[in-house]
Amino acid sequence: MRILFATDGSEPSRAAMDFLLSLGFDPEDSFVILHVLKEFVLPDTIDPNRDFRKAGKAAAKKLVADVAERFRQAGLEAADVVREGDPAREITEAIVELGADLAVMGHKGHTGLSRFLLGSVSNHVLRHGGSSVLIVRDGMQKKPLKALYCTDGSPHAKYARDLFMKLPFKPDTEVDVLSVVDMQVSSLPEMYYPYSETSTMMTELRRHLMEQAEGYVVEDAKALRDRFRTVREHVTVGVPESEILAAIDEMAPDITVMGSSGMRGIKGMLIGDVSQRVVKHARSSVLVGKMP
Repeated sequence: MRILFATDGSEPSRAAMDFLLSLGFDPEDSFVILHVLKEFVLPDTIDPNRDFRKAGKAAAKKLVADVAERFRQAGLEAADVVREGDPAREITEAIVELGADLAVMGHKGHTGLSRFLLGSVSNHVLRHGGSSVLIVRDGMQKKPLKALYCTDGSPHAKYARDLFMKLPFKPDTEVDVLSVVDMQVSSLPEMYYPYSETSTMMTELRRHLMEQAEGYVVEDAKALRDRFRTVREHVTVGVPESEILAAIDEMAPDITVMGSSGMRGIKGMLIGDVSQRVVKHARSSVLVGKMP
């Protein structure tokens, strides 16, 4: 597996680095340590030929070299790369150019108007990047870890499950498997349907959705038990995004695992994907599996 670790030297980035080093990756896995030197316009009072930009590049090279050395000391292959430009765009392009299977970043959330207008780098990479994404929040060092895996039975969810099982999480990681049944089977109230049997049909459809969700949970829990000792099963009813966030608050997992449909363009911008909204609001780290 080729892993791109984007770092800016901040506390969230250091927490992400410590978490990666704690997992115990296979020596065959390789890492690329990336820092994006942000573009900026110098005021007229500063001579662009002075050493300001040169100093920034030197600092960036030292940062990625130091981080790469930490990985090498752990017996892992690590290359260091510095790029210049907009961080979100450069990370997204680096994922493609370097052939990364997974992009890892520390969580640095924005608040207020700046987040509404610009979004965080991690959400941009999640939306537009071509790889799976792991957003690491601080506090991932306790043992055993707790994981919440969210499934809707889709290929996207199964891909995230398999990625989670492939990463070197310890067998004593406790896993809760959750499927959310959205009982809102129609955009209209039933009273507007012209046929008297509509209510019966709606009831049968909801029963089918519940049985389907229970089947997804049983199937995924069975697969996860081949890898982890403690796996619990849950099915709940409601709006998927709200129920997942409520489960995160209640269960307090260290990491939430889910697939992404990878919606793009104007639809993705206006509606978004459940995984993107969970990344934005979750109090846990989030691993989002994106099918190549």
